[in-house]
Parts: sequence; structure tokens; C-alpha cells
Amino acid sequence: MATVSVPGLSTQTIALPSLTGDPGLRNSLIVQSDAAPGTLMASVVAVGAPGFGLVEQIGKDELTLTNGGGHPWELTGGRDAVLLLFNHSAEAKYFNVKIGNGSVLWQQPYELAPMETRAISIRDLIAGQAKDQDGAVLPQTMEQGEISWFNANPSEGKGRLMQIDPVSQSVAGNRRAARNFSCSYTFVLCGASLATSSIAFDYDSSSSPLYLGPVIPAICLSANPYGCSGQSASHSGLGYTYNWGGNNQSIADVYGSWTSSTATFWGYGVGSGGATAIMASGNCLQSAFGTATVTRGISLGSTKVKNKTTKVAVGQQIHLTATGIT
Repeated sequence: MATVSVPGLSTQTIALPSLTGDPGLRNSLIVQSDAAPGTLMASVVAVGAPGFGLVEQIGKDELTLTNGGGHPWELTGGRDAVLLLFNHSAEAKYFNVKIGNGSVLWQQPYELAPMETRAISIRDLIAGQAKDQDGAVLPQTMEQGEISWFNANPSEGKGRLMQIDPVSQSVAGNRRAARNFSCSYTFVLCGASLATSSIAFDYDSSSSPLYLGPVIPAICLSANPYGCSGQSASHSGLGYTYNWGGNNQSIADVYGSWTSSTATFWGYGVGSGGATAIMASGNCLQSAFGTATVTRGISLGSTKVKNKTTKVAVGQQIHLTATGIT
């Protein structure tokens, strides 16, 4: 750590010759200032880096209320496009990444440890046919599109797209250049739904392995970081908080964790009971509703068959055979 004084209305260049680079692009620098937010701007430039003539990293304000970004990317002519994600918070955070082009949609959350930088090559994703959370892959013929990324809440992390020119190309006199792009966006939680919204199970038992959920967030682009509505952007994402509860606890209530994306229930009475999942992000709260139906089981037994007991639901058809004893 070093301390430098920068006079007002001036710039200062600081050489960092003792730093050791990382081939996986996992190095990060944090510049902190005692001035008001937005007063000091910083960027890092590597000149004559191995394989490159110029690599520039444009600084990001840690306190900004924007929680995502995006930019077009291109792989034509031997180019590469690398998404750089940095978790500058003190806790592990999810970065939700979306890559699209026309009818192509690829969505994947990445969990980063505190102070971790992750480099994600779009070329490598395509070449390796990496599957996203839904099993989709990017077409091997895909050479351009758009990429976006976001955290569930502001001030959790930063991202940028680095376009790398091919070795044969010279930009502004440099043999090879890596240029950084990032249009800042504000993504807000604007709705919620349940992947499984209805289950039925026996009275006086757990619904497991059946459950309601997972809770699916609806994500919108908004000009207002404190708003909870806007233009639809995604129906996927992790990093949110959840709170479940049964609307009629005399019939069914949460059994186990009530703070995860899914919930199992215990049947206390016969009938249908509602359930509510509340999803939270920043100051946005969204609710998703489901139904837990509890059925009454009937026990059938016979002392002649090793006291075997079988439960069946009311209304279920079963076939019984009787063997006479002489």
C-alpha cells in the first residue's frame, strides 16, 4: 500500500515497476481517496506487456449505484473478447452474466470470493461448448453479440469487457492492444415467480422431495437505482435474499429453511394452503405465490400379511385381492 497526494485540477502518473502480472488476468488494484465520490478518477495502463503493446484498465467508482454493465463484443478476424469481473466486497457475491445474439440466449451466474477477479473468455466459452445454467451452449459459428452482467445489489462488484486485437493487427502504433469497454447499467428487481408453484403431499408428513420454487427473479433496466420497474432485461439471477411463509399454517407451513430459493412444507391439516416467497434486492421487494395441498392418507393393513401398511390418497383407485383361508 502506498499513499500519494494529488493536487486539485491535476494528474499524476505513478510507476509500479515491482508488480508481478498474472497470466489469468486475476490481478486487481484498488485506489481509495479521502475526497468526495467522483472527485478522483484513476486508470491503470500496462505498456509493453508480454504479447501486447498496450493494455489499459479504466477505473470504476466503488460507490456508484449502478450494479451492472454491458457492451457489444466481436470475435471476427482473430479477435478475442474477455469479460473481467471483480468482487471488491468483503463477502462472496454472484455475478449474473448474459450473452445474446438474436434468438441465442446464454445465462450463467458466477460466484466470486472476496477480492477475486475472474476472466471469462467468450471465445473459450464457444470453443469449449460451455453449458449455461439451463444447459444451453453458444453456437460455434457465433462471432458477435452483446454481453451484460449484473449483481443483485449496488456496490457489490465491477465488470468490463476487454476486446483483444489479433497479434497481426497494429492499433495506434502498438503491436497488439487490449481495449476496455463498459456501459454502466442499473438492473432492478421488478417481479418474481415460482418455477414450481403447486405441490400435493400427505397429511402429517413432509412434502420432501417435493418443494415450491425456485424463485425466479424478473430483472429490469431502470434509470432510477431506487425504482423497482423498467424495461425487461432478464428472468434469471442469483444473489438475492428470500423469505418464505405459509399463508394458512393450520394446513401447511415451511419445514426447514425459509431463507433459500426453494421451500419444503409440513402438512398440519387437510386442504389447500397458500404460500408466499418474498424476494429482496436493495429496496425492492417482490412476492411470488404458490399452493401446498395436503391430502388425507388411508391406512390399509392385514395381520395375515406381516402387518404391512400402505397409504393411499382419498380418491385414488387401488386394486385389492383377497385370499380365502380354509
